[in-house]
Amino acid sequence: MTRSHTALTAVALAAALLTPWSAASAQRSAPVRFGGTAGLDVPLSDLSRQTQTGLLVDAFLTGAPEGWPAALRGELSYSSFPGALDRPSQHVAGFTLNAILPASSAGSAPYVLGGVGLYNMGSYAGRPSENDAGVDLGVGYRWQRPGVSYFAEARITDVAHTGVSRQMLPIVFGVIF
Repeated sequence: MTRSHTALTAVALAAALLTPWSAASAQRSAPVRFGGTAGLDVPLSDLSRQTQTGLLVDAFLTGAPEGWPAALRGELSYSSFPGALDRPSQHVAGFTLNAILPASSAGSAPYVLGGVGLYNMGSYAGRPSENDAGVDLGVGYRWQRPGVSYFAEARITDVAHTGVSRQMLPIVFGVIF
């Protein structure tokens, strides 16, 4: 599959999943909520031989369409990895769409999440960046407070980068308003 075909497929999947979400959100009393995370991003696989543990920040929208067993979360993220040895530093910007089970945000509870994303991987050494599709799968724990939720989560992200394995383990703390 070509890069443009992979990117087009991921965008089409995201649009198909977001269409019922926006319609259902307009009909339900609970609004779509926003939030953010920050934490460490541990490089795995081939990426670990080129970089050191980096930092990740992201912003997202989340909500549970009426009648769906899962909540959806659309995220924009940015990770920065310092270079290992004489290698250049690298960065990864991403857009992901994840499903979260269970969807309920009432009380404190563990959850699982997984989804698809588009990632732009590049270095600070002037090398060209590359857009690739990827998947992620993880677990988390949510603490609900009046009007705000806090959570901690970890997930494996696998980016389909040409010729090398690009896997990361973001470990983050977040807040949902």
